[in-house]
Amino acid sequence: VLNAPAFFSFSWAVIRKFLDPRTAAKIKIFSDENKGKAGLFDLVDKDQILSDFDGTGPSFDEVLREEEQGLSMKRRIVELLSMAPKGKKNFKFELSGGETAQFDAYTRSAGGHITIFKGDEMVKELEVKQENKTTHENGNGDDVSSPEPFRNKVVSDLKGPASFKVVVETKMSEGKEQDHFLLVGDVH
Repeated sequence: VLNAPAFFSFSWAVIRKFLDPRTAAKIKIFSDENKGKAGLFDLVDKDQILSDFDGTGPSFDEVLREEEQGLSMKRRIVELLSMAPKGKKNFKFELSGGETAQFDAYTRSAGGHITIFKGDEMVKELEVKQENKTTHENGNGDDVSSPEPFRNKVVSDLKGPASFKVVVETKMSEGKEQDHFLLVGDVH
């Protein structure tokens, strides 16, 4: 921990006594900036440290710009849809001329159906089906089975200019009052 307040260093002296010595040895607390940087340089090669922290690597801004270029994303569309059993919800979005979009759906739902319309024309239909479940204790001592979270690639080739509508229908998941679908669209 770099640039920790002085009181934390004193607190750490007490806290570390309750930890396994091997675990405590892996944690370093530096209240002094110069000692912290020296400790960081002992652990990490200088070319792997951002120039903002006196390393020889790129600056934080350079890393962000490089990431943005790789994505070439103009904007992101994010919609969280929560539905009752056998529920149905939709949302609309616009793409301008020259824009393209791809959508992923994230859910724990046992199943559902996603349909995308361009105007009144259906352009994509996808059945969402959960295959994997895990068993865990529900807090009452009972073992319950629940779906693993998973991602579905919904569509990767929507093109503007156009108005789109995404319709999501859910099947009831065992033991759930609501199902949730997070739809994330990257617009390029």
